[in-house]
Amino acid sequence: MGGRVSAVVMQQLLDALAGKLSQAKPQEIANTLWAVATMGQQVSARSLQQLVLCLDGNAQQAKPQHISNTLWAVATMKQQLLELQLFHLEQAFAEVMHESGPQEVANTLWACAKQRYLPQQVLSAPVFISKLATAKPQNAANIAWALAELGHRDKQIMSCITQQALQWDFRDSSSSSGVACVRQELCNVCWSIAVLDLQQHVPDVLQLIASLSTHWSRLVACELRQLYQVHTWLQDFQLDGAKGLQGVLTDLQLQQCREAWMAQLRGQLSEAV
Repeated sequence: MGGRVSAVVMQQLLDALAGKLSQAKPQEIANTLWAVATMGQQVSARSLQQLVLCLDGNAQQAKPQHISNTLWAVATMKQQLLELQLFHLEQAFAEVMHESGPQEVANTLWACAKQRYLPQQVLSAPVFISKLATAKPQNAANIAWALAELGHRDKQIMSCITQQALQWDFRDSSSSSGVACVRQELCNVCWSIAVLDLQQHVPDVLQLIASLSTHWSRLVACELRQLYQVHTWLQDFQLDGAKGLQGVLTDLQLQQCREAWMAQLRGQLSEAV
């Protein structure tokens, strides 16, 4: 048999843990949920509530990674927590946020956005900007994406991310430096700026997308769709002469963006029929 744990076996392991919850530590709960989500498995609603309730009750012993991994796992499994549960977990994370790394902060915000929950305590924490300042491109872009998904227009945070994006090293991961290509992260940042209608960053967006155009052949459909949304944002709000991305991208590149957007719309219509 392969190394993949079956859903039946996984549920048995979860049931065994649930039977010993009074002795379970936050790390054990977080690791279990993280493992289930990573393997593409699911936790029953009953088991999830038991595990989260236990973690919440022992939150004072939890480290940032335990809370972040738990939230990430729940979001990855596309399950939903109660708002009060999210509030308690966010509060616990905010209290130990000074011990966290940028990845834990980004994963927490990403997971909260997936839950449609605004983690105001985390965003307003005094250490947030200092954590963001040392974030890798993927983490910074995930934070931008989360803010856009939640419609939270924090100009200070987005300005910090935008300035970082302008400095990202745009090289392939196969290069001798080992620096990963950041095209997806740049698309996420530009898309987030457009969604949040941060018009003061139009020059930055144009500069970032101009750098993307030289790596055009590597862009995938979701990135092309994001660029098309940026294009229509610039046009709809009459920004930069209402030209959209004309002049920054070629006509052929803009056509490819539009085609990617239309293909998604056709797919959604087909599913709705």
